[in-house]
Amino acid sequence: MRNVERYQSQLRNCHQEQGEDLWVLGSRIRRLMHWAYPELSGNVYEGETRHVFIRSIADHKLRRKVAELEVENFDELVRRGNRLEQVNIYLGSLLADEVD
Repeated sequence: MRNVERYQSQLRNCHQEQGEDLWVLGSRIRRLMHWAYPELSGNVYEGETRHVFIRSIADHKLRRKVAELEVENFDELVRRGNRLEQVNIYLGSLLADEVD
Protein backbone atom coordinates (compact mmCIF):
# COMPACT_ATOMS: atom_id res chain seq x y z
CA MET A 1 0.00 0.00 0.00
CA ARG A 2 2.89 2.37 0.64
CA ASN A 3 3.88 2.34 -3.03
CA VAL A 4 0.34 3.29 -4.07
CA GLU A 5 0.41 6.23 -1.67
CA ARG A 6 3.82 7.28 -3.00
CA TYR A 7 2.55 7.24 -6.60
CA GLN A 8 -0.58 9.17 -5.60
CA SER A 9 1.64 11.79 -3.96
CA GLN A 10 3.78 12.00 -7.10
CA LEU A 11 0.63 12.60 -9.16
CA ARG A 12 -0.57 15.34 -6.82
CA ASN A 13 2.80 17.08 -7.17
CA CYS A 14 3.31 16.32 -10.85
CA HIS A 15 4.40 19.15 -13.11
CA GLN A 16 6.10 19.49 -16.45
CA GLU A 17 9.86 19.61 -16.04
CA GLN A 18 11.90 22.18 -17.93
CA GLY A 19 12.63 20.80 -21.40
CA GLU A 20 10.10 17.96 -21.00
CA ASP A 21 7.70 17.80 -23.94
CA LEU A 22 4.05 16.92 -23.51
CA TRP A 23 4.54 13.48 -25.05
CA VAL A 24 6.98 12.54 -22.27
CA LEU A 25 4.81 14.19 -19.61
CA GLY A 26 1.79 12.24 -20.84
CA SER A 27 3.71 8.96 -20.71
CA ARG A 28 4.90 9.70 -17.18
CA ILE A 29 1.38 10.55 -16.01
CA ARG A 30 -0.10 7.45 -17.63
CA ARG A 31 2.48 5.28 -15.86
CA LEU A 32 1.89 6.98 -12.49
CA MET A 33 -1.89 6.69 -12.86
CA HIS A 34 -1.58 2.98 -13.55
CA TRP A 35 0.49 2.49 -10.39
CA ALA A 36 -1.42 4.94 -8.18
CA TYR A 37 -4.94 3.84 -9.11
CA PRO A 38 -4.82 0.28 -10.44
CA GLU A 39 -8.54 -0.17 -9.71
CA LEU A 40 -9.66 2.70 -11.95
CA SER A 41 -10.82 2.12 -15.49
CA GLY A 42 -13.02 3.58 -18.18
CA ASN A 43 -14.34 7.12 -17.99
CA VAL A 44 -13.17 7.71 -14.42
CA TYR A 45 -9.59 6.76 -15.34
CA GLU A 46 -9.70 8.88 -18.52
CA GLY A 47 -11.12 11.89 -16.72
CA GLU A 48 -8.63 11.81 -13.87
CA THR A 49 -5.69 11.23 -16.22
CA ARG A 50 -6.74 14.20 -18.37
CA HIS A 51 -7.13 16.38 -15.28
CA VAL A 52 -3.65 15.57 -13.98
CA PHE A 53 -2.12 16.07 -17.43
CA ILE A 54 -3.69 19.48 -18.00
CA ARG A 55 -2.89 20.66 -14.48
CA SER A 56 0.75 19.59 -14.97
CA ILE A 57 1.43 21.67 -18.10
CA ALA A 58 3.89 24.45 -17.22
CA ASP A 59 2.92 27.06 -19.82
CA HIS A 60 -0.40 28.55 -18.70
CA LYS A 61 -1.42 29.63 -22.23
CA LEU A 62 -0.72 26.16 -23.59
CA ARG A 63 -2.51 24.63 -20.60
CA ARG A 64 -5.62 26.61 -21.49
CA LYS A 65 -5.47 25.61 -25.17
CA VAL A 66 -5.07 21.92 -24.27
CA ALA A 67 -7.94 22.13 -21.77
CA GLU A 68 -10.20 23.46 -24.53
CA LEU A 69 -9.47 20.60 -26.92
CA GLU A 70 -12.37 18.28 -27.63
CA VAL A 71 -10.91 14.81 -27.85
CA GLU A 72 -12.07 11.22 -27.61
CA ASN A 73 -9.40 9.95 -25.20
CA PHE A 74 -6.21 10.70 -23.29
CA ASP A 75 -3.92 9.53 -26.11
CA GLU A 76 -5.51 12.01 -28.50
CA LEU A 77 -5.24 14.78 -25.89
CA VAL A 78 -1.51 14.13 -25.51
CA ARG A 79 -0.95 13.91 -29.27
CA ARG A 80 -2.82 17.12 -30.04
CA GLY A 81 -1.35 18.91 -27.03
CA ASN A 82 2.14 17.92 -28.14
CA ARG A 83 1.39 19.28 -31.60
CA LEU A 84 0.26 22.62 -30.13
CA GLU A 85 3.42 22.73 -28.04
CA GLN A 86 5.63 22.11 -31.08
CA VAL A 87 3.86 24.86 -33.03
CA ASN A 88 4.40 27.26 -30.10
CA ILE A 89 8.10 26.38 -30.01
CA TYR A 90 8.44 26.86 -33.75
CA LEU A 91 6.62 30.20 -33.73
CA GLY A 92 8.69 31.33 -30.77
CA SER A 93 11.89 30.57 -32.64
CA LEU A 94 10.66 32.51 -35.68
CA LEU A 95 9.92 35.52 -33.52
CA ALA A 96 13.32 35.27 -31.86
CA ASP A 97 15.00 35.19 -35.27
CA GLU A 98 13.14 38.35 -36.28
CA VAL A 99 14.37 40.17 -33.18
CA ASP A 100 18.01 39.24 -33.80
